[in-house]
Amino acid sequence: MSDTKEFNVSDNVRKVLSEETALLMLERSDKLVDSTLDQLRKSTDRSYTLFGLLVTAFTVLTAFVLDNHTIYISLPAIVLWVGLGASVCIMFSEALWVHAFRSAGNEPRNLVSDENVNMLVGKCVDADGEYRKHMIFDSIEDDSYAIDVNDAELSKRTIVIRKVMKIIEATVVAVAFTTSVMLFCRFAY
Repeated sequence: MSDTKEFNVSDNVRKVLSEETALLMLERSDKLVDSTLDQLRKSTDRSYTLFGLLVTAFTVLTAFVLDNHTIYISLPAIVLWVGLGASVCIMFSEALWVHAFRSAGNEPRNLVSDENVNMLVGKCVDADGEYRKHMIFDSIEDDSYAIDVNDAELSKRTIVIRKVMKIIEATVVAVAFTTSVMLFCRFAY
């Protein structure tokens, strides 16, 4: 994803830190990945709920506008209808999409690699232990990437929802103003 910066555990860190410390770091980073995934799921659920409410209100209001022939009621309803319609369009086009995400963990094909084993054979006494340690640090790098991807998606979703809420807020103000004008006109004449 273009919004993320690549994170690499340095060779020095890989040499100096123990496997136990690396496992502790991996445990902590896995928790953060899980948290971002949970927030992404909750955000998706809330987006669908908001979309459902907006579509329902828009549908009912459409029927009301089409059935009503009084300008004093129709004009505020049309203003509300336009605002709800804009909100529904934005939600549908920007918030309800299949979004990118990254889970915690590694694919087995990336964990079991002859190429990686061959790099260690003959270079160290405990190739298995060294491989395990590098695998843990690689997983920490993967977690960092997953956190960046998930956070970027949450940020995009937040911007869209904020935009929709601002439109709804402006619509309510416009409807209140229009209703006040219509009431004044109705009773003044």
